[in-house]
Amino acid sequence: MFNKKLQILFILTLMLAILPGMSKAQDDDDDFFNDKKFDFDLGFDFHGKPTISAFYGVGKTSLKGLGSKFANPNLAELRLGYASEKGLFKSESIVKYKYRYSSLTQLSSKMGKTPAVNELSTEMWKIGFGWDEGFGYRMGKSALIFYNGNGVTWSRNEVVDGLTAQVNLGNLSVDDAKTLSMFDGNFRFGTKTEAGIKLQIIPALILTGNFERNVVFPRLLFWKASASYLIEAASHAALGEFIDKVLDSSPGAAPIISFLLKNGLSYGFYELRKEKMNWPVNTAVPLFNDSFKIGMTFVF
Repeated sequence: MFNKKLQILFILTLMLAILPGMSKAQDDDDDFFNDKKFDFDLGFDFHGKPTISAFYGVGKTSLKGLGSKFANPNLAELRLGYASEKGLFKSESIVKYKYRYSSLTQLSSKMGKTPAVNELSTEMWKIGFGWDEGFGYRMGKSALIFYNGNGVTWSRNEVVDGLTAQVNLGNLSVDDAKTLSMFDGNFRFGTKTEAGIKLQIIPALILTGNFERNVVFPRLLFWKASASYLIEAASHAALGEFIDKVLDSSPGAAPIISFLLKNGLSYGFYELRKEKMNWPVNTAVPLFNDSFKIGMTFVF
């Protein structure tokens, strides 16, 4: 039932995004040169100011259908990247933010509270590449930015003491051990989405709070994964057209509207992937890592 409601929500969102474009009139020359779209930044470059970010957070690991329970890990993360911030032509107090980065993350149950006797302790190392985009409000030399982020990851997950030992201790059934063997001790490809708020106190210092959802595939099925993420990309592109209309008519509302709609759409897609890693294609159940993080970014 929940999946059906999400599908209906996606259809309504796409209709909302596409319909304004169908009635779009051609702008005159003056409007063209004053419009925010007179900006040929394709968004795939690593231009901008160099940044170093450090994060700490709490996580939750889950695998749908698994009888055993994971101990909640804590995490530490380092990011190196490039950030850019531009004022819009129609409203210099509204800024467009882009951030491209590489990351190294450690998640460990040992970094958190002592696991319960029947909980599985895990260790994970993760490398990744990500991109954040959003809009915010400029206030002098400060800014408040609301963003949606996405990325790809390669992660290596291990059950502490090994699967066999956990089976012998009674913490893990034989069937669950077989399921986890697809992830244990191997590097696996995955994707992630992130919703966050950045507070730029001064140009050189940014504080961040975010929620990240990372899905880890038991195996990579390239064509099926491509189909799933092309659907998501097309949905975001259509939604972007609607957000552009909001920017044109009500720039002050755009950062919040973009934050809610973009992250709502991403969250919905990842919810649907809990049972099928490449939804809507019938595929295996993935491993999920959710985390809440706070961090500090130094801009050079």
